[in-house]
Amino acid sequence: MRIHSYNSAVRYLESLIPDPAKKRQGNMRLERIEHLLRLIGNPEKSFKSIHIGGTSGKGSTAYITAAILKEAGYNTGLHLSPHLEKINERLQINGKLISDKEFTNLVAWIKPYVKQVEKEGEYGAPSYFEVLVAMSFEYFKRKKVEIAVIEVGLGGTLDATNVIHPLVAIITNVGLDHTEILGNTVEKIAREKAGIIKEGIEVVTAATQKSVLGIIKKCCKEKHARLTIIEKRPNVPPLRPIGEHQKVNAACAIMAIKKLGFKVSETAIERALLHVQIPGRFEVIEKLKKPTIVLDGAHNPAKMRALVDTLRQFFAKRKITFVFAAKKGKDAEAMLRLLAPLAEKFYFTRFQATTDFGKNQSMNPEELGKILKKINRSIQTETSQNSKKTFYKIVADSKRNFQLSTFNFQLICVTGSLYLVGEARKLLNEK
Repeated sequence: MRIHSYNSAVRYLESLIPDPAKKRQGNMRLERIEHLLRLIGNPEKSFKSIHIGGTSGKGSTAYITAAILKEAGYNTGLHLSPHLEKINERLQINGKLISDKEFTNLVAWIKPYVKQVEKEGEYGAPSYFEVLVAMSFEYFKRKKVEIAVIEVGLGGTLDATNVIHPLVAIITNVGLDHTEILGNTVEKIAREKAGIIKEGIEVVTAATQKSVLGIIKKCCKEKHARLTIIEKRPNVPPLRPIGEHQKVNAACAIMAIKKLGFKVSETAIERALLHVQIPGRFEVIEKLKKPTIVLDGAHNPAKMRALVDTLRQFFAKRKITFVFAAKKGKDAEAMLRLLAPLAEKFYFTRFQATTDFGKNQSMNPEELGKILKKINRSIQTETSQNSKKTFYKIVADSKRNFQLSTFNFQLICVTGSLYLVGEARKLLNEK
């Protein structure tokens, strides 16, 4: 495939997504990414870094950490996954996404090296995610980034980002998610998350379970790493992101920066917290005037519990219509049990986005409807196989119902998947 445009660059990268139906040999290992990085000159060694893992909150923590460092005057890179609206979101410097032109040129540049790894290595071509990680590191090198904030994609030990040797590692928390890959107990998952702890570094965690903390402490002792544990209700300066859980994420970010040894003033921290924007995390959209729309990419029970707590805190007396989709393999029943007491109606739909695991990864909306019926048969539901049509219908219905003063659509909350939130966000930005 010839890379001649931005769209062709995206198509090429998506062609590298492993087929989820075919478990290829050695899929979860670091040899491919290490081989690729050697071929391009090990760009990951050109900058200092903070590595952020955890079950929930790692994306928000990454945004907050990068915002503080930028505010303090450092040339700051940010690698995220997944993206919401556009793949460029994964490669950011000082809050700005890589341009389409730079992205296209970078894909064209790295493609021959990807082919070389496929030809020379014993585990096939690098995956979509591995190539994006390598591209981020190369981009940061070219732009002379001083410090990069790197979010783990999945797990820790065998995640493609785990080739770096950071100054600080953050493990936000540990819960049950991606159990089909990481294990079905928090202890097994904690061992995977603790895999980002390297020799002699600083480690910050907000994990609370005794067994999990025991595993993190043991790993830190073995690696001669210094551990700092964030308290349950930290005292942090006022921050823009809404929710008690965001205070914990901010506390992790602040502590990690203090452990860095970089010169960062309290004023820079305070300014960053007041202005940082975290797309798709309790993002309140009011540009339509009525109804109010909340976008939140909660996609596991722990994140959904935080969303429910925040909805109760800020919209206690509002009737809520939920737009919900979930990725295959997620604990949809646990999430719906948490949302049901707040719900007047559910619209179940299917996201169309290509995920890091391929296309057609959204659960069947009809199946989601059946799960809800087991929980509460009295809640109204509608199902649709197309998220775009769902959003148009809901906004049209909500405006009509508001004009008729039925108030059925005082609040719409789009949740269950970051991919669904990305599609809603893109549509709202366009319209």
